[in-house]
Amino acid sequence: MHNRKLLPILLVFILVGTFGKPMAFAGGKGSGINWVKYDVAVEQAKKRKKHIIIDFTTTWCGWCKKMAATTYQDTQVVNTINRDFVAAMVDGDSYNVLKLRDGDVTEKGITVQYRVSGYPTTWFLEPDGTKIAPAPGYIEARSMIYILDFVRTNANDKMSFKEFVEKQTLKAGSK
Repeated sequence: MHNRKLLPILLVFILVGTFGKPMAFAGGKGSGINWVKYDVAVEQAKKRKKHIIIDFTTTWCGWCKKMAATTYQDTQVVNTINRDFVAAMVDGDSYNVLKLRDGDVTEKGITVQYRVSGYPTTWFLEPDGTKIAPAPGYIEARSMIYILDFVRTNANDKMSFKEFVEKQTLKAGSK
């Protein structure tokens, strides 16, 4: 199962401390992620053979707003997600109905299915919808880039997140 190798994604919180200051704000008013509803994302990902990133959020979540204003505005994050992922946003308090092959469910119902207990929580899925793992909490841009690269390159099939970051750090240091 993919989850065991991506579980160390919790190291994101260690990465934030390791790399110090978050990357400078790189986004502009024109930048933005092409967010779609969860049901649309599941269908698009299968057709386009792209991983899914799901942002579980609420209207009242301060860290969600910060992540939307910083991480999800960073040019590299935006470009990577728009190029290599299908991005879904789910409001954990919403009763908006999503049309899935297995039947209708609300956004709140999807949140329960994914066992989201805090916001923001970012989930990663294979193109076929198989769950990889969640990354709970606020994720700064530099850490998000590592996670996105880990998932998009399918490194989660070969190594732990910690090993991936160590290899990337070594590569960057040798340049």
